Parts: sequence; C-alpha cells; structure tokens
Amino acid sequence: MRDCRSDPVATWVVATGLFLLYVLMWSSPSCGGDGSVQFRNVSSESGLQYSYFNDFRPGRFLLPEMMGGGAAWIDFDGDGWQDIYFVNGTQLPPGLEGPTHTSKVFRNTSPGRFDDVTALAEVGHMGYGQGCAVGDVDNDGFDDLYVTCYGSNTLYRNLGDGTFGNTTSIANVSGSARWYSSCAFGDLDRDGALDLYATAYMKVPLTDDTVCVHDVTKKRVYCGPARYEAEPHTLYRNRGDGAFLDVTQDAGCTARNGRGLAVCIADLDDDSWPDVYVANDMSVCFLYHNKTGDSNDGRARKLRLHETGVLAGAALSGDGSGIAGMGIACGDLDGSGRLGMFVTNYYGLPNIMFRNLGGLLFVDDSARAGLARPSLPLLGFGTGLLDCENDGWLDLVVANGHVLGPTHDPFAMKPQLFSNQGKGRFADISDSSGQYFQDTWVGRGVAIADYDNDGASDFLTVHQFRPTALLHNLTRSRGHYIRLVLVARESNRNAVNTRVWIEADGRTRMHEVVGGGSYLSASDRRVLVGLGGHERADVLRVRWPSGRNDVWQNLAGDRSWMLVEGQPPREMHP
Repeated sequence: MRDCRSDPVATWVVATGLFLLYVLMWSSPSCGGDGSVQFRNVSSESGLQYSYFNDFRPGRFLLPEMMGGGAAWIDFDGDGWQDIYFVNGTQLPPGLEGPTHTSKVFRNTSPGRFDDVTALAEVGHMGYGQGCAVGDVDNDGFDDLYVTCYGSNTLYRNLGDGTFGNTTSIANVSGSARWYSSCAFGDLDRDGALDLYATAYMKVPLTDDTVCVHDVTKKRVYCGPARYEAEPHTLYRNRGDGAFLDVTQDAGCTARNGRGLAVCIADLDDDSWPDVYVANDMSVCFLYHNKTGDSNDGRARKLRLHETGVLAGAALSGDGSGIAGMGIACGDLDGSGRLGMFVTNYYGLPNIMFRNLGGLLFVDDSARAGLARPSLPLLGFGTGLLDCENDGWLDLVVANGHVLGPTHDPFAMKPQLFSNQGKGRFADISDSSGQYFQDTWVGRGVAIADYDNDGASDFLTVHQFRPTALLHNLTRSRGHYIRLVLVARESNRNAVNTRVWIEADGRTRMHEVVGGGSYLSASDRRVLVGLGGHERADVLRVRWPSGRNDVWQNLAGDRSWMLVEGQPPREMHP
C-alpha cells in the first residue's frame, strides 16, 4: 500500500479532499448556518402596532412591571386565518385609570395584514394582565380566552358572532387575588371537556417597592424571587356545564414553593394520560404525573395527580442545581418519538433540555445538544418550537432580556434561533437568520404560528419598552409540509393532547397538540409538519384522547387537511 505521508502530491490530494468534505458538511442546508433560514420583522407593514404597557416609572421598584406580558394566536372568527390577542398591563396599582390601556385583539384580514378590532370584539380587558390561554371550553366550535393577571383572572367566552362575553363569575375561574402568570388548557380526566391549570408566582404586595443592591455593580435593582414567598397554583376541572370546579387540593396539586412562570400539559410518559409540567423560578420544577386512569373503575373519573419532578429527573439541572425556570417548549426534540422539555433559565445559568428516556425518566441533555453554553450570557423567557426549513426536525427560538431594570447592564439582549441538526443536536444560527437577531430587546412572551398560511412557521415576540415584533419566515430553501387541523367529536373539540405520527420518506415524526407552553403565551394549535423532500405523508396515525385511533395513507403534502375524529380527511382552503 502506498504511503501517502512520503508523497507530497498524495498528501495534497488527501488534504484537499478533507477540506472539501469539511466545507460540504458545514455548508449543507441541514446545518442551517448558511443564511438560508431568514426571518424579517414585518410588524409595522402588517398594521400590528402594539406595545405592552408595564407602567414602569424610574425610581420605583414594583416587580410586576419587569415581567412583561404575553400573546395568543386565536382564530376567533373561524375563517381559517390566525388572529392575535395581546394581554396588556395597566397603571399600578390596578384600577386607578380608565380604559386607556387595555388588551387588544387584531384580526387577520388577509395574508400579512392585521386590523385592531378590540372594540368590535368587546374583549378589551382592563387590569394588569400577564398571560393567556386559548381553548374551546364549551365545545361549541369557537375558541374562548382565559387571561391571567396580577389580581383576578378573566374568562372570555366566544359568542360565535365575532364578539366575546365575560363569563368569569359563572365559570368560577377568577381565582383569589394572587399574582397569576401562565396558564394552560388540557383534558386531564379525558371526559371531553378542557380543564385549566393556572400558575401563580409570588406574594408581592404593591405597597412593597423594596430596592435591592446588585452585589457587583452596587446599583439599585429589583429584588429577586428569593425575597418573596411563593403563591399556590390553581387547577380547575371543567364540569361541562359552563362552570369549573377548583380541585387543586382534591386532585393532589399540593406541591409547595412553586414560583410558577410557565406550564405545559402533555403526555410525558406515553400512557395516553396528559401530565402537567411547571417551570418554577428559583424553585424545583413540578412534574405532576397523571394517575387518573389508575382509579378508573367505570364510575366518574376523579383527577389524581402525583408530583414526581425530582424522581423523574426533570426538576433540577443535571448537576443538581436549581432552575430559574421562565419558559417551556415541549415536543419531540430528538426524533425519539417521546416528548422532551426545553426550559429557559436565568442569566449565567444554562437553559435546560430534558431528554425523555421513557418510563417518566428524564436527563439533562443540554450540553450534548449544544444548548447550554450559548445561553450562559443571556436570560431566557419565552420560547417555542418551529420547523424553520420544513426538514422534519423541530428548531428552537428564545426571547432574552434581563429583569433587574434598565440601569442594569446587560438589560436588553439578543434573541436566539437554534437549528436542529438531527437527533436533538442544535446549532446557534442567530447571526445569519436576519436583522432581528442582531438587535437587542427585552424579550418576554413568544408565540408560534403560520399566520399567512404559506406552510412556513412564523412567530411573534412581546417586548418590554419596545413594540411587539412579528417575524415572517422568508427561508428560501424549504421542504414540503402537511398541515393538520384536528377536530374531535368524542374527545375535547380542540383535540388538545391528541398525538399524531406521520411517516414520510422512511422517517416517523411524532407531534402532540400540547396545552400551554412558552411564557405567558399561546401558539397556533394547528399541527404543521415538515416533510423535507417528500411530497406526501405515506402513513398518518392519530390517537385521540377518547382512545380512538385513526389511520390514513397517502395524504398529499403542501396543503391543509381537516381531520375529524372518526371521519375521512378533508382538504381545507386556505
């Protein structure tokens, strides 16, 4: 065999080949770092003029004014186009001013254009709003809105004529006077009616504007969570008659010291019963394992949840450190067919990717995934999963921004976009993905949607001190896609916690309609699946919460399909 080490020509050939292989590896579209993934902020040209009002006043240190607000994608008029609901703040303390600052709803009137229809929709919520969730709580075919606040919460029932009615008192979901944050709908007892989990944060009276001093800079800053006592969360069971019942204690949601900021409801152990995962700030995260099915003896099911976050390996980081959990993204991050969680964390601490090992066991896989080190100089809040290139792998977007106040450096921070390279390994492609990622923002809520129905996932971010940004996906080289609009009949109509498997080109993609997620926000519930170079779904399997399984074959891609439980697929327009 010829020894290349003694032959300069052969050495040059080998070296050149290795160099070309290296270039090909890193210029491949699958790496996502070649500039092919592009997002552009189109909020101004789309008519989406909105800024969250936090009532910040220099020299005053009321912590709620630093936490920001959220947004929800909701097709409230049922025309097939995603509209936007923004939760707004008001003057602190609440109730001292008129309707100057209210929540807003913008109707998607055509691809790329939004009109403020708050007054017409009669949904201009007044109060110090925080988060929101979207769900058809009465199964009438029209999505309703739940809004959390510093103070009492509000349920807006969609009347089906483009307007909403405040049914909070009837529904019994105002909550006690607490500081509520994120919320999520899910059918925890699988009775066909959406239940509601509302996270609460801390006991921070507005008479307390205590100032803390930063250890390093010695500047006056907002005090952190360690100073305040946690508020208990609330779980409501939907009675099916327009009202909810507070079952927090009875169902076993009794874990203490949970300064809750984000929540998702999803089947984390593949037993067909949705569980509840909560990101807590400077407290262990909660994982409520749903044991309701264990007690089903033919009588009415009684909700039974058992907190098992530490035992499951999903409560702390891999080294046993606590997490300042802000936001959650839940999905099949590594192609294993199991749901994992991505949790954003505090400045100087890594964001955490919990890989699902099966059997309700998780491991901190952040370092291997490439998500730990890039997050250290940032403070993460809202986050979401989206397949930027429709290659069948879920990517991650993260909004960043500090909480110690405008005099603290850093305060505004760059957002991040991570491309999934396959099997849960991520590359930070922020620098090549558009001007928005070059600028600094104080990011808070993030919500994902294909708002113009072009088959590409877009997203919006709510900021502090700057207008909301609507990021349009302009990625040039995208794969095929299939969009699924799930409508249940025996299950909850929204099909929340329905699971789908899409086989295409030798790969199976698993998606679940997850309740909640991100931070204070709600994403498009429709399932948008990237097919890569394949033009159809070879096999599509659906497991509904009712227990029914449907299977279809050869569904054409690059279009939307309505899947009604127990009925043949129907192509949708738009």
